[in-house]
Amino acid sequence: ALADKRPQGDRDKETMQAPSRDAARAGLLAALAAALLASTQAFAPSMQPRGLAVAARSSFAPKGHGRHGLLLRAPVLRRTASAPRVTAAMEGYTSMMTLDTPEAWAIFLFWSVPLPLVIGTLLRIAQGNSGDSGLPVQTSATKWEKGTGEPGIQRNLMWAFPSFACLLNSAESQPPLNMPLWQRWGLLLNSWVALGWYLFYKVQIEDELKEFTKEGLGGLAVVAPFALGFIGGLIGEYLYGSLEHEPFYDLCSSLFYGGFGWIYVQQFILYSKVNELYRKDNLTEPLLVWGLLVPGYNFVTGIRQIHFLSKYWAMKRGEEMQRDQFSELFPFATKETLGVIELFTKPELWVNWELMGFGSSSGEAAKEK
Repeated sequence: ALADKRPQGDRDKETMQAPSRDAARAGLLAALAAALLASTQAFAPSMQPRGLAVAARSSFAPKGHGRHGLLLRAPVLRRTASAPRVTAAMEGYTSMMTLDTPEAWAIFLFWSVPLPLVIGTLLRIAQGNSGDSGLPVQTSATKWEKGTGEPGIQRNLMWAFPSFACLLNSAESQPPLNMPLWQRWGLLLNSWVALGWYLFYKVQIEDELKEFTKEGLGGLAVVAPFALGFIGGLIGEYLYGSLEHEPFYDLCSSLFYGGFGWIYVQQFILYSKVNELYRKDNLTEPLLVWGLLVPGYNFVTGIRQIHFLSKYWAMKRGEEMQRDQFSELFPFATKETLGVIELFTKPELWVNWELMGFGSSSGEAAKEK
Protein backbone atom coordinates (compact mmCIF):
# COMPACT_ATOMS: atom_id res chain seq x y z
CA ALA A 1 0.00 0.00 0.00
CA LEU A 2 1.16 3.59 -0.61
CA ALA A 3 2.35 5.42 2.46
CA ASP A 4 0.05 8.15 3.78
CA LYS A 5 2.23 11.32 3.60
CA ARG A 6 -0.32 13.59 5.27
CA PRO A 7 0.62 15.17 8.62
CA GLN A 8 -0.10 13.07 11.68
CA GLY A 9 -2.65 15.63 12.91
CA ASP A 10 -4.78 15.31 9.76
CA ARG A 11 -4.77 11.55 10.03
CA ASP A 12 -5.82 11.68 13.71
CA LYS A 13 -8.62 14.15 12.85
CA GLU A 14 -10.01 11.84 10.13
CA THR A 15 -9.86 8.87 12.49
CA MET A 16 -11.89 10.76 15.09
CA GLN A 17 -14.52 11.81 12.50
CA ALA A 18 -15.06 8.29 11.10
CA PRO A 19 -17.34 7.05 13.95
CA SER A 20 -19.46 10.19 13.73
CA ARG A 21 -19.91 9.72 9.96
CA ASP A 22 -20.94 6.08 10.49
CA ALA A 23 -23.41 7.13 13.16
CA ALA A 24 -24.87 9.83 10.92
CA ARG A 25 -25.19 7.39 8.05
CA ALA A 26 -26.89 4.83 10.30
CA GLY A 27 -29.26 7.45 11.66
CA LEU A 28 -30.24 8.56 8.18
CA LEU A 29 -30.94 4.99 7.12
CA ALA A 30 -32.98 4.39 10.26
CA ALA A 31 -35.06 7.52 9.66
CA LEU A 32 -35.73 6.54 6.05
CA ALA A 33 -36.73 3.00 7.01
CA ALA A 34 -39.00 4.30 9.78
CA ALA A 35 -40.74 6.60 7.31
CA LEU A 36 -41.29 3.70 4.94
CA LEU A 37 -42.75 1.58 7.72
CA ALA A 38 -45.05 4.40 8.76
CA SER A 39 -46.39 4.81 5.24
CA THR A 40 -47.09 1.10 4.84
CA GLN A 41 -49.49 1.08 7.78
CA ALA A 42 -52.16 2.40 5.45
CA PHE A 43 -52.04 -0.99 3.72
CA ALA A 44 -51.79 -3.12 6.87
CA PRO A 45 -53.37 -1.08 9.66
CA SER A 46 -53.74 -4.00 12.06
CA MET A 47 -50.00 -4.69 12.05
CA GLN A 48 -48.34 -2.25 14.41
CA PRO A 49 -44.56 -2.61 14.18
CA ARG A 50 -42.82 -2.62 17.54
CA GLY A 51 -39.87 -0.79 16.13
CA LEU A 52 -37.52 -0.93 13.21
CA ALA A 53 -36.24 -4.45 12.83
CA VAL A 54 -33.29 -5.51 10.74
CA ALA A 55 -32.55 -9.17 10.08
CA ALA A 56 -28.78 -9.68 10.18
CA ARG A 57 -28.07 -12.56 7.83
CA SER A 58 -24.29 -12.64 8.14
CA SER A 59 -22.63 -15.74 9.50
CA PHE A 60 -20.95 -13.45 12.03
CA ALA A 61 -24.26 -12.25 13.44
CA PRO A 62 -25.30 -13.83 16.76
CA LYS A 63 -28.17 -16.30 16.58
CA GLY A 64 -31.48 -15.35 18.11
CA HIS A 65 -35.20 -15.62 17.44
CA GLY A 66 -36.54 -15.41 13.92
CA ARG A 67 -35.53 -17.30 10.81
CA HIS A 68 -32.44 -15.26 9.98
CA GLY A 69 -30.80 -14.67 13.30
CA LEU A 70 -31.04 -11.86 15.86
CA LEU A 71 -33.55 -9.10 15.15
CA LEU A 72 -31.72 -5.85 15.88
CA ARG A 73 -33.48 -2.58 16.60
CA ALA A 74 -32.44 0.65 14.88
CA PRO A 75 -30.30 2.62 14.94
CA VAL A 76 -27.94 -0.26 15.74
CA LEU A 77 -27.36 -1.40 12.16
CA ARG A 78 -25.09 -4.38 11.61
CA ARG A 79 -22.71 -3.74 8.72
CA THR A 80 -22.13 -7.50 8.61
CA ALA A 81 -25.62 -7.95 7.09
CA SER A 82 -25.10 -8.78 3.42
CA ALA A 83 -28.61 -7.77 2.37
CA PRO A 84 -30.60 -6.47 5.39
CA ARG A 85 -34.35 -6.24 4.85
CA VAL A 86 -36.62 -4.07 6.97
CA THR A 87 -39.72 -5.92 8.13
CA ALA A 88 -42.71 -5.16 10.31
CA ALA A 89 -41.96 -7.92 12.82
CA MET A 90 -45.05 -8.87 14.82
CA GLU A 91 -44.78 -11.16 17.82
CA GLY A 92 -41.54 -12.60 16.50
CA TYR A 93 -42.90 -13.13 12.99
CA THR A 94 -40.79 -12.74 9.90
CA SER A 95 -42.14 -13.48 6.45
CA MET A 96 -42.00 -17.04 5.17
CA MET A 97 -41.40 -15.61 1.68
CA THR A 98 -38.03 -13.94 2.13
CA LEU A 99 -36.55 -14.46 -1.37
CA ASP A 100 -33.09 -13.73 0.01
CA THR A 101 -31.35 -16.97 -1.00
CA PRO A 102 -31.07 -19.01 -4.22
CA GLU A 103 -33.02 -21.79 -2.53
CA ALA A 104 -35.90 -19.43 -1.69
CA TRP A 105 -36.02 -18.14 -5.27
CA ALA A 106 -35.99 -21.70 -6.61
CA ILE A 107 -38.99 -22.65 -4.47
CA PHE A 108 -40.80 -19.45 -5.45
CA LEU A 109 -40.30 -19.97 -9.19
CA PHE A 110 -40.46 -23.75 -9.52
CA TRP A 111 -42.94 -24.89 -6.86
CA SER A 112 -45.33 -26.49 -9.39
CA VAL A 113 -42.72 -28.16 -11.65
CA PRO A 114 -43.06 -31.73 -10.25
CA LEU A 115 -46.74 -32.02 -11.22
CA PRO A 116 -46.48 -31.40 -15.00
CA LEU A 117 -43.20 -33.31 -15.05
CA VAL A 118 -44.82 -36.40 -13.49
CA ILE A 119 -47.89 -36.16 -15.72
CA GLY A 120 -45.70 -35.63 -18.79
CA THR A 121 -43.67 -38.72 -17.87
CA LEU A 122 -46.83 -40.81 -17.50
CA LEU A 123 -48.11 -39.58 -20.87
CA ARG A 124 -44.78 -40.47 -22.48
CA ILE A 125 -44.91 -43.99 -21.01
CA ALA A 126 -48.47 -44.40 -22.27
CA GLN A 127 -47.45 -43.14 -25.69
CA GLY A 128 -44.64 -45.70 -25.86
CA ASN A 129 -46.84 -48.58 -24.68
CA SER A 130 -49.52 -47.75 -27.25
CA GLY A 131 -47.02 -47.68 -30.11
CA ASP A 132 -48.02 -44.10 -30.87
CA SER A 133 -45.34 -42.26 -32.82
CA GLY A 134 -46.85 -38.86 -32.18
CA LEU A 135 -49.36 -38.43 -35.00
CA PRO A 136 -50.72 -34.91 -35.48
CA VAL A 137 -54.02 -34.16 -33.76
CA GLN A 138 -57.11 -33.21 -35.71
CA THR A 139 -56.84 -29.51 -36.48
CA SER A 140 -59.51 -27.04 -35.51
CA ALA A 141 -60.28 -23.40 -36.20
CA THR A 142 -58.28 -21.01 -34.05
CA LYS A 143 -60.76 -18.14 -34.16
CA TRP A 144 -64.41 -17.56 -34.81
CA GLU A 145 -64.95 -16.77 -38.45
CA LYS A 146 -68.21 -14.92 -38.90
CA GLY A 147 -70.97 -17.17 -40.17
CA THR A 148 -69.03 -20.44 -39.89
CA GLY A 149 -70.03 -21.65 -36.46
CA GLU A 150 -70.26 -20.90 -32.76
CA PRO A 151 -67.83 -18.56 -31.01
CA GLY A 152 -66.24 -21.28 -28.87
CA ILE A 153 -63.30 -23.36 -30.09
CA GLN A 154 -61.84 -26.59 -28.80
CA ARG A 155 -59.58 -26.06 -25.82
CA ASN A 156 -59.04 -29.44 -24.26
CA LEU A 157 -56.80 -30.40 -21.35
CA MET A 158 -53.65 -30.42 -23.47
CA TRP A 159 -54.55 -26.86 -24.55
CA ALA A 160 -55.11 -25.67 -20.99
CA PHE A 161 -51.85 -27.31 -19.80
CA PRO A 162 -49.38 -27.28 -22.73
CA SER A 163 -46.49 -28.33 -20.48
CA PHE A 164 -47.98 -31.85 -20.28
CA ALA A 165 -46.76 -32.43 -23.85
CA CYS A 166 -43.10 -31.55 -23.28
CA LEU A 167 -41.91 -35.15 -23.19
CA LEU A 168 -44.16 -36.47 -25.96
CA ASN A 169 -43.09 -37.26 -29.49
CA SER A 170 -44.09 -34.43 -31.84
CA ALA A 171 -45.05 -32.17 -28.96
CA GLU A 172 -45.79 -29.31 -31.37
CA SER A 173 -48.68 -31.31 -32.82
CA GLN A 174 -50.48 -31.22 -29.47
CA PRO A 175 -52.93 -28.45 -28.61
CA PRO A 176 -52.46 -25.54 -28.62
CA LEU A 177 -51.45 -26.29 -32.18
CA ASN A 178 -48.05 -25.10 -33.32
CA MET A 179 -46.90 -23.87 -29.90
CA PRO A 180 -43.09 -24.25 -29.99
CA LEU A 181 -41.49 -26.78 -27.70
CA TRP A 182 -39.40 -24.13 -25.95
CA GLN A 183 -42.56 -22.28 -24.92
CA ARG A 184 -44.00 -25.48 -23.45
CA TRP A 185 -40.81 -26.00 -21.45
CA GLY A 186 -41.04 -22.38 -20.31
CA LEU A 187 -44.51 -23.08 -18.94
CA LEU A 188 -43.25 -26.23 -17.23
CA LEU A 189 -40.23 -24.60 -15.61
CA ASN A 190 -41.86 -21.37 -14.43
CA SER A 191 -44.87 -21.88 -12.20
CA TRP A 192 -46.05 -18.29 -12.48
CA VAL A 193 -45.97 -18.25 -16.28
CA ALA A 194 -47.97 -21.51 -16.25
CA LEU A 195 -50.52 -19.94 -13.91
CA GLY A 196 -50.72 -16.95 -16.23
CA TRP A 197 -51.43 -19.25 -19.19
CA TYR A 198 -54.23 -20.99 -17.31
CA LEU A 199 -55.77 -17.62 -16.43
CA PHE A 200 -55.53 -16.74 -20.13
CA TYR A 201 -57.49 -19.94 -20.83
CA LYS A 202 -60.09 -18.78 -18.30
CA VAL A 203 -60.42 -15.39 -19.99
CA GLN A 204 -60.92 -17.01 -23.38
CA ILE A 205 -63.62 -19.48 -22.37
CA GLU A 206 -65.52 -16.91 -20.28
CA ASP A 207 -65.53 -14.45 -23.20
CA GLU A 208 -66.78 -17.15 -25.57
CA LEU A 209 -69.54 -18.22 -23.20
CA LYS A 210 -70.65 -14.63 -22.75
CA GLU A 211 -70.76 -14.13 -26.51
CA PHE A 212 -72.69 -17.37 -27.02
CA THR A 213 -75.19 -17.13 -24.14
CA LYS A 214 -75.43 -13.32 -23.93
CA GLU A 215 -74.98 -13.71 -20.18
CA GLY A 216 -72.15 -13.49 -17.68
CA LEU A 217 -69.35 -11.10 -16.83
CA GLY A 218 -66.74 -11.94 -19.44
CA GLY A 219 -63.17 -13.11 -19.02
CA LEU A 220 -61.41 -10.10 -17.52
CA ALA A 221 -64.17 -9.41 -15.00
CA VAL A 222 -63.95 -13.01 -13.81
CA VAL A 223 -60.18 -13.34 -13.67
CA ALA A 224 -58.97 -9.86 -12.65
CA PRO A 225 -60.30 -9.87 -9.03
CA PHE A 226 -58.62 -13.20 -8.38
CA ALA A 227 -55.34 -12.15 -10.00
CA LEU A 228 -55.21 -8.84 -8.11
CA GLY A 229 -56.11 -10.50 -4.82
CA PHE A 230 -53.50 -13.21 -5.32
CA ILE A 231 -50.76 -10.69 -6.14
CA GLY A 232 -51.83 -8.48 -3.22
CA GLY A 233 -51.59 -11.44 -0.86
CA LEU A 234 -48.08 -12.33 -2.04
CA ILE A 235 -46.95 -8.72 -1.62
CA GLY A 236 -48.47 -8.61 1.86
CA GLU A 237 -46.76 -11.86 2.80
CA TYR A 238 -43.39 -10.59 1.62
CA LEU A 239 -43.67 -7.24 3.40
CA TYR A 240 -45.68 -8.09 6.50
CA GLY A 241 -46.14 -11.85 6.82
CA SER A 242 -49.85 -11.25 6.21
CA LEU A 243 -50.65 -14.85 5.28
CA GLU A 244 -49.12 -16.25 8.47
CA HIS A 245 -52.11 -15.01 10.45
CA GLU A 246 -55.76 -15.95 10.31
CA PRO A 247 -57.65 -15.17 7.07
CA PHE A 248 -58.67 -11.53 6.58
CA TYR A 249 -56.14 -10.39 9.18
CA ASP A 250 -55.31 -7.23 7.23
CA LEU A 251 -55.97 -5.72 3.81
CA CYS A 252 -53.45 -7.89 1.95
CA SER A 253 -54.77 -11.04 3.60
CA SER A 254 -58.34 -9.98 2.79
CA LEU A 255 -57.43 -9.43 -0.86
CA PHE A 256 -55.82 -12.87 -1.02
CA TYR A 257 -58.63 -14.89 0.53
CA GLY A 258 -61.28 -12.72 -1.06
CA GLY A 259 -59.74 -13.42 -4.46
CA PHE A 260 -59.89 -17.17 -3.88
CA GLY A 261 -63.47 -16.87 -2.65
CA TRP A 262 -64.36 -14.93 -5.79
CA ILE A 263 -62.85 -17.47 -8.18
CA TYR A 264 -64.51 -20.33 -6.29
CA VAL A 265 -67.92 -18.72 -6.82
CA GLN A 266 -67.09 -18.12 -10.48
CA GLN A 267 -66.10 -21.78 -10.90
CA PHE A 268 -69.48 -22.79 -9.47
CA ILE A 269 -71.19 -20.51 -12.03
CA LEU A 270 -69.01 -21.86 -14.85
CA TYR A 271 -69.81 -25.50 -14.07
CA SER A 272 -73.50 -24.65 -13.93
CA LYS A 273 -73.24 -22.96 -17.35
CA VAL A 274 -71.61 -26.03 -18.89
CA ASN A 275 -74.37 -28.24 -17.51
CA GLU A 276 -76.98 -25.82 -18.86
CA LEU A 277 -75.46 -25.98 -22.34
CA TYR A 278 -75.80 -29.76 -22.34
CA ARG A 279 -79.29 -29.65 -20.83
CA LYS A 280 -80.59 -27.25 -23.51
CA ASP A 281 -79.40 -29.70 -26.18
CA ASN A 282 -81.15 -32.59 -24.38
CA LEU A 283 -77.83 -34.10 -23.36
CA THR A 284 -76.81 -35.51 -19.98
CA GLU A 285 -75.37 -32.91 -17.64
CA PRO A 286 -71.78 -34.09 -17.14
CA LEU A 287 -70.60 -32.10 -14.10
CA LEU A 288 -71.36 -32.59 -10.42
CA VAL A 289 -71.32 -28.93 -9.44
CA TRP A 290 -71.39 -29.40 -5.68
CA GLY A 291 -68.27 -31.53 -6.05
CA LEU A 292 -66.44 -28.21 -5.66
CA LEU A 293 -66.93 -28.69 -1.92
CA VAL A 294 -65.28 -32.13 -1.79
CA PRO A 295 -61.49 -32.05 -1.31
CA GLY A 296 -59.78 -33.91 -4.13
CA TYR A 297 -62.93 -34.24 -6.21
CA ASN A 298 -62.98 -30.46 -6.75
CA PHE A 299 -59.86 -30.78 -8.92
CA VAL A 300 -61.48 -33.64 -10.84
CA THR A 301 -64.52 -31.45 -11.52
CA GLY A 302 -62.25 -28.75 -12.93
CA ILE A 303 -60.57 -31.27 -15.24
CA ARG A 304 -63.94 -32.56 -16.44
CA GLN A 305 -65.17 -29.01 -17.10
CA ILE A 306 -62.25 -28.42 -19.47
CA HIS A 307 -62.96 -31.64 -21.36
CA PHE A 308 -66.73 -31.30 -21.65
CA LEU A 309 -66.70 -27.64 -22.64
CA SER A 310 -64.21 -28.43 -25.40
CA LYS A 311 -66.37 -31.38 -26.48
CA TYR A 312 -69.46 -29.16 -26.57
CA TRP A 313 -67.86 -26.65 -28.92
CA ALA A 314 -66.70 -29.47 -31.19
CA MET A 315 -70.27 -30.75 -31.41
CA LYS A 316 -71.72 -27.29 -32.03
CA ARG A 317 -69.22 -26.53 -34.78
CA GLY A 318 -69.57 -29.95 -36.37
CA GLU A 319 -65.87 -30.74 -35.89
CA GLU A 320 -64.06 -33.91 -35.00
CA MET A 321 -62.72 -33.71 -31.46
CA GLN A 322 -59.04 -33.01 -31.13
CA ARG A 323 -57.08 -35.81 -29.60
CA ASP A 324 -56.52 -35.40 -25.88
CA GLN A 325 -53.84 -37.73 -24.54
CA PHE A 326 -54.45 -36.67 -20.96
CA SER A 327 -58.07 -37.80 -21.18
CA GLU A 328 -57.01 -41.06 -22.85
CA LEU A 329 -54.80 -41.88 -19.88
CA PHE A 330 -57.20 -40.72 -17.14
CA PRO A 331 -60.71 -42.12 -17.81
CA PHE A 332 -62.37 -40.09 -15.06
CA ALA A 333 -62.00 -37.00 -17.26
CA THR A 334 -64.31 -38.29 -19.99
CA LYS A 335 -66.86 -40.46 -18.20
CA GLU A 336 -70.37 -39.17 -19.03
CA THR A 337 -71.28 -38.78 -15.36
CA LEU A 338 -69.08 -39.26 -12.31
CA GLY A 339 -70.12 -39.48 -8.67
CA VAL A 340 -67.87 -38.83 -5.70
CA ILE A 341 -68.08 -42.32 -4.24
CA GLU A 342 -67.74 -43.82 -7.71
CA LEU A 343 -64.48 -41.97 -8.30
CA PHE A 344 -62.89 -43.01 -5.03
CA THR A 345 -63.97 -46.67 -5.18
CA LYS A 346 -63.28 -47.63 -8.83
CA PRO A 347 -59.56 -47.81 -9.63
CA GLU A 348 -60.31 -48.40 -13.32
CA LEU A 349 -61.41 -44.75 -13.49
CA TRP A 350 -58.19 -43.40 -12.03
CA VAL A 351 -55.87 -44.33 -14.89
CA ASN A 352 -55.90 -46.46 -18.04
CA TRP A 353 -53.86 -49.31 -16.59
CA GLU A 354 -53.44 -50.97 -19.98
CA LEU A 355 -51.64 -47.91 -21.36
CA MET A 356 -49.38 -48.00 -18.32
CA GLY A 357 -48.45 -51.61 -19.06
CA PHE A 358 -50.43 -53.33 -16.31
CA GLY A 359 -52.57 -55.65 -18.43
CA SER A 360 -55.77 -55.18 -20.38
CA SER A 361 -58.53 -56.16 -17.96
CA SER A 362 -58.72 -52.84 -16.16
CA GLY A 363 -58.44 -50.93 -19.40
CA GLU A 364 -61.35 -52.86 -20.95
CA ALA A 365 -63.42 -52.33 -17.82
CA ALA A 366 -62.82 -48.62 -17.99
CA LYS A 367 -63.90 -48.54 -21.65
CA GLU A 368 -67.13 -50.40 -20.83
CA LYS A 369 -67.91 -47.84 -18.18
